[in-house]
Amino acid sequence: MAALAGASTARCKPLDGINVWDTIAEGKPSPRTEIVYNVEPFRAALRQGDWKLVWKTILPSNVELYNIAEDPYEKNNLADAHPDKVLGMQQRVEALAREATKPVALSYMAQTAMKANVPLLPTDEEFYTDDDDDPTPPKIGTGH
Repeated sequence: MAALAGASTARCKPLDGINVWDTIAEGKPSPRTEIVYNVEPFRAALRQGDWKLVWKTILPSNVELYNIAEDPYEKNNLADAHPDKVLGMQQRVEALAREATKPVALSYMAQTAMKANVPLLPTDEEFYTDDDDDPTPPKIGTGH
């Protein structure tokens, strides 16, 4: 939009977009080589060219790599066959995560739990036991 309006971006903060006006107006190939689906604390997905990485970092972690041109329905996970491609795309996701603003909700939850002196997650014992007669499950960090 800035280029379309004739605006300069020389003195502004870095933009995360690119000029695709020639693609829209003239049907030229897109200059975009990467699509960031999401970068979150527990998961990320990134496409570079024909390759798509889906990375779930919460335990148990999982990495999926697909060649979208050959496998548009994402049925054949190629992560084990292309560890260098996985590593390169994971490094890009890490770089994007460092640039991103931290999620407000996650920070709020952590701060609230710390102020209340309540664990964010139950201990193993609390997680697997519920020894009262109340049919509702206990709230995280509490008995009933």
